[in-house]
Amino acid sequence: MATLMTIGEKIRSLRAIKGYSQETMADLIGISSIAYSNIERNKTDISHSRLEQIAKVLGMDLISLLSHGEQIANIFSNCTNNNVVGTGNIVYSEQELRHQLEKANLTIALLTSEKNKAEMEANYWKEKYTHEQKS
Repeated sequence: MATLMTIGEKIRSLRAIKGYSQETMADLIGISSIAYSNIERNKTDISHSRLEQIAKVLGMDLISLLSHGEQIANIFSNCTNNNVVGTGNIVYSEQELRHQLEKANLTIALLTSEKNKAEMEANYWKEKYTHEQKS
């Protein structure tokens, strides 16, 4: 199993992709080069607002920064009467999740159409039966 990148590693990687030096990043977010270096080396606790600043300088949102280099991981728990009966760790890429959502939406549209058709057919037979009973 691959190890997850630390926040500092993600920031370092994204900074390198953008072609920024540590000094440039430090200047853009208003801290010393040493303080910025400590962020990339995971030597300091980084605040949410500082992460937002860094993400903005890198031209992305915070979620994109935090998920850099990883797939989206979701853990599903099956619960019955407030008791956990099982958990599974399933990993999907964003593209796979979008595909699954599109597939689900198409299935919903198809089932809705089939339901409407069945209701129309039921009404037809109901009216025909009622009409024959009156005759």
